[in-house]
Amino acid sequence: MEANRGFSFDPAQVRVPALIVVGEGEYQSAKVRRQQQLCLAKLPNRRKKLVVTPAREGAAHHCIMENRSLMSQVLFDWLDEVFAAGKPE
Repeated sequence: MEANRGFSFDPAQVRVPALIVVGEGEYQSAKVRRQQQLCLAKLPNRRKKLVVTPAREGAAHHCIMENRSLMSQVLFDWLDEVFAAGKPE
């Protein structure tokens, strides 16, 4: 905790598309939910997304370490959405 003292993060300064991925088990915490929702609300880029990975697929905890393939699938699907959004129809 001491190492983080004085550190602050302002999501409003993040101008690029953003993806927040959190495990369902971790997201059950009211404090975690509040932090994620607050961050998402303040991110200015319209291409932002919060994904809560399901515990039933083995992706419940911090950094989704129990199911890295699911986390990778979520990430690459989101990247496809972001890059497809930049292309003209």
